[in-house]
Amino acid sequence: MRNLLLIGIYLMFLAEGLVAPFAFALGYVWVDIFTPQRVAWGFGSLPVAMIMAVAAIGAYLLFDRRSPPRFSAGIWLFLVWAGWVTLTTTWAVVPSHAWIKWNWAVKNICFGAFIPYVFRSRIQLEALVLVIIFSVAGHMIPFGIKTAINGGGYLQDLGLLDDNTGLMGESSSLAAVCAALLPLIAYVRKHGRILPATWWVSAGLVGLGALALITVVGTYARTGLVALVVLAVAWWLRSRHKLAALAVAALVAVAAAGLVSDQWVERMSTIGQFKSETSALTRVAVWMWTLDYVAAHPLGGGFDVYYIDHFTIPIAGSSEMLEVKSRAFHSVYFEVLGEHGYVGAFLFGALMLMGICHFAAVIRAARRDPELAWLGELAWAMMLSLVVMLVGGCFVGYGFQPFHYTLVGCSIALQQFVARRRAAVKFDRRRQEIPPCPAPQISLPRFLR
Repeated sequence: MRNLLLIGIYLMFLAEGLVAPFAFALGYVWVDIFTPQRVAWGFGSLPVAMIMAVAAIGAYLLFDRRSPPRFSAGIWLFLVWAGWVTLTTTWAVVPSHAWIKWNWAVKNICFGAFIPYVFRSRIQLEALVLVIIFSVAGHMIPFGIKTAINGGGYLQDLGLLDDNTGLMGESSSLAAVCAALLPLIAYVRKHGRILPATWWVSAGLVGLGALALITVVGTYARTGLVALVVLAVAWWLRSRHKLAALAVAALVAVAAAGLVSDQWVERMSTIGQFKSETSALTRVAVWMWTLDYVAAHPLGGGFDVYYIDHFTIPIAGSSEMLEVKSRAFHSVYFEVLGEHGYVGAFLFGALMLMGICHFAAVIRAARRDPELAWLGELAWAMMLSLVVMLVGGCFVGYGFQPFHYTLVGCSIALQQFVARRRAAVKFDRRRQEIPPCPAPQISLPRFLR
């Protein structure tokens, strides 16, 4: 049944793309985030992502090239970043693994540059947000429901994937993504136009938000707690009634403390105990190894260079040593630094910072134009989602997963929307300033008067 459902959704995107070409790009986003080929065996070895990507690019080139964006610095930065990770892969220390990761990582980067070309209107942008929400929800809903029933747990297979890899399969990554989803859900509930404005739609979106919170808590991932704190602080800073908001946050925190288990509290309490907690101590040791490696290899070692790390660390309270071998980075920033060197770290940081700056510029522009109020709210929601992903990335290695690249691509699309809006307003003003041409005075002959 699951196979038929997912195949049906995939075919629906292909059929809808024949009518509205941008639906092919929506289908690619769904395939990239939800990864149906990993959830259902019915797809077999079919290259579902490549088919949807070719359809999206082909449909744009043939049928949908209206209002193209300027080839801005942001798009250039995407392409330079894709080129650099390709170059570092040519000298990868572990080429057999590096080229496999490059195959999907470079697609995520390039699609981020393609987003401004396809998603240009309010409806298209909202459709993209909805596809992102429902793509994550496909993994979040079963995880959240099972957590509500049995309380969740660290490294428990409660979702659709049981291999502890990827954006949706690894518990810490899932926690970060679910936390980042909350601002987008709030935007759709308040400003959405595609879904009908009924009480049951609103209740459904509130339910999705509740399941996102339950999933974050149920993963027992410390990354999730940090992400929720970031959201709470951002919500409080934007609130007009800060004292009331602080009181509400305190009540929620007290209520949540009474609902979570002792095991959850015990695991969260180890956040600051990196010198005695084995998992955290190992991560810090891997980061130190990465710094030493990049000092000797400034251009990085290519994708999955962590396969060559091998060292020992002392176990707290014991005279024994813990051997660490082929331990992953568990950090976006050390992942990028170790694999692509100082140049890669600069390009990645510049790309993410550019996305935040674009969102901030759109928010400022929306304040001066009442008709763009919805765009300002969308920019705020996406910027907050991106910040949550970047903060969560301090402890999780999803540097080349699609979620944050999609958000940065959207920042360019929103900026281009503002540019087109300004150009249209200027054109209307100029047209109003030009006086109408007087009607020509025709003098008729006297015998015709």
